[in-house]
Amino acid sequence: MSSSKTDRGKKTHHSSSSSKSHHHSAKSKTDKKHKEALPSGPQFSFIFAIVELCIFDDFASQNIDAWGNPQPPRSPSSYDTANERPAGVWRWRDGAVEPVGDRYTWLRPDPLLPGAVYPLASPTAEPLTVYETFSVFNCWRFLPCLYTATDSSVVDVASSMSYRWVQLAFEHAGPGSLTGENPPRLVTRIGLGQRHVEAENPAWMPELISRSHAAIAPGGPVSYGLGGYVGVILGLMALSQKPKRAERVFQRWRGGHWEPGLREATADPHPAGPPRGVLVQVCLDDEYPDVSTHELIRHFEAYGVMVFG
Repeated sequence: MSSSKTDRGKKTHHSSSSSKSHHHSAKSKTDKKHKEALPSGPQFSFIFAIVELCIFDDFASQNIDAWGNPQPPRSPSSYDTANERPAGVWRWRDGAVEPVGDRYTWLRPDPLLPGAVYPLASPTAEPLTVYETFSVFNCWRFLPCLYTATDSSVVDVASSMSYRWVQLAFEHAGPGSLTGENPPRLVTRIGLGQRHVEAENPAWMPELISRSHAAIAPGGPVSYGLGGYVGVILGLMALSQKPKRAERVFQRWRGGHWEPGLREATADPHPAGPPRGVLVQVCLDDEYPDVSTHELIRHFEAYGVMVFG
């Protein structure tokens, strides 16, 4: 829009008298300075909270699969919600992450009830509108990610008709999967698809996504980035840090690219268990309602990129 006004200003300058030209030139400069002074809002935004889940010691090793892999707890009674660790409330704004703990807090009103993100401006404020809630677990080397689309600390996933534990899988064939370059680069999306990625040597593997999901065939397309389920990606990012430090990855997040060394050496759980789990709650941003809707987040999951490389 500003370039269009500049173009018209130039045309006016060539077709008008000197005094009129000077008037338009001064006005154009004033408009430009005024526009530069205006704060620019985000193009896309959402709020999210991270909570490090706590499992009772008595239940830590009771759920083992046939191959000896520790599994997430079978029921909410295995979770010590009174001692879970909130790891901050954050804003995802056009690929950047900023802490918003001075304006929001994550609160579970009762150990047996779901939690929510609340504005701090008023003690009677309603919680933010939830887009999605995920429980994301690292169950060690052979099961680096299991997730379910609910708070498993209060929902009995094992007996639920609506939720189940899902292994990490990837989609590559959607309309937003290939860039317009020649040759095109591939966007990998977390969703319901195949176990292995198709892109060759993406920058976010193995620190964010385990090498067990690497491409089987060599010579795959160049990776452009990782997209898909927002809550799962945020959970994997949180689990890349050592216990009680999940927030550090968001403090160090720069430019939307996964940098080598972001993953901490002691992030993985012990082979004998218990697995490590985090709760991720993604909410609409009430401070930027025009760029934070259910439809926009769904569109971002289908077409956008969270982690470049």
